[in-house]
Amino acid sequence: MTPDSYGDLHDYKTGEFIRPATEREYLASITESERDGGAGVIEVDGRACYVQGDAMLAAREVKQ
Repeated sequence: MTPDSYGDLHDYKTGEFIRPATEREYLASITESERDGGAGVIEVDGRACYVQGDAMLAAREVKQ
């Protein structure tokens, strides 16, 4: 997987785009989505965030 395919990091409360997600954030959000039922909320620098993008959607669909 290339770094540009991890998706985008967004603020969970506002939906604001923060920056491209790192591999670590991408994987953490997938893991958390298994626990929380879909949103995949993770904490990044004290903010509740989620990762959104084509790769993330595909990963969540595979898990269902």
